[in-house]
Amino acid sequence: MSNVNPPYSSEACQEYLVTGISRGLGKSIALTLLYRGFSVLGVGRRPSSVLMAFPRFQWREVDLSDFKQVDRFVQSLNSTNTPRHLILNAALIQSEVVNGIFVPEVFTQVMNLNFHTNISILVHVLPIYRLLGQASVCAIASQSVVRPIGVGGVAYAASKSALASAMEAFRLDPLNRQIGFTTVFPAGMDEESRWPQVISYRAAAKRVLRAIDRGKSRVYIPRWKYWCLRLSRLIPDACFLALASLFRRQEGTKAR
Repeated sequence: MSNVNPPYSSEACQEYLVTGISRGLGKSIALTLLYRGFSVLGVGRRPSSVLMAFPRFQWREVDLSDFKQVDRFVQSLNSTNTPRHLILNAALIQSEVVNGIFVPEVFTQVMNLNFHTNISILVHVLPIYRLLGQASVCAIASQSVVRPIGVGGVAYAASKSALASAMEAFRLDPLNRQIGFTTVFPAGMDEESRWPQVISYRAAAKRVLRAIDRGKSRVYIPRWKYWCLRLSRLIPDACFLALASLFRRQEGTKAR
């Protein structure tokens, strides 16, 4: 999909702000940027020792599930200290159904972190980016917005869908025409790729950064899984859930 905003080359500015850098995709994105010579401001509860070894890496300790800490952090950002590249990767993956019982508190926690925290940061930096002229924003959504897999991931799918919708609304706002917006929809990621349906965090990180540089507005990683989820609506629900259960067992076995 084409982007109404101009592509923003990472060569024009050497600094990135990345949230959720403790592990997983956020850590791999930060590492990839650092290996390429960029500076990274990481935000999270604890940084990886690997990241701390880089002189171009800075870390701000922020519990992204704590609204007060998030607010203090965003209030500290201004036009002189805010990196022009923002990657919103903060996410909580947790089932709101425990032993068959719906837990409202868990649902709220997932919604707050995956949507409210990310939007709070984005809304604060947008006026700064408009003032600076050119900048880019990337949000990590999920292919669960295409078709959630059963009960237990409602909050995650809903929060990621809301984040993706907000990104699209901001992208189309004429006030943001000098800002590039990229929404990434990943699926089935892990440290290593030993199964066909799993992509490594390192490979996914490279695709994310390539999408930002090319000015893409929506990217599905991997794209074949996106089409599988779309086409899965043509088969009976029981078959779809059986296949989803098989994939889950394979990925769970590899993780153990």
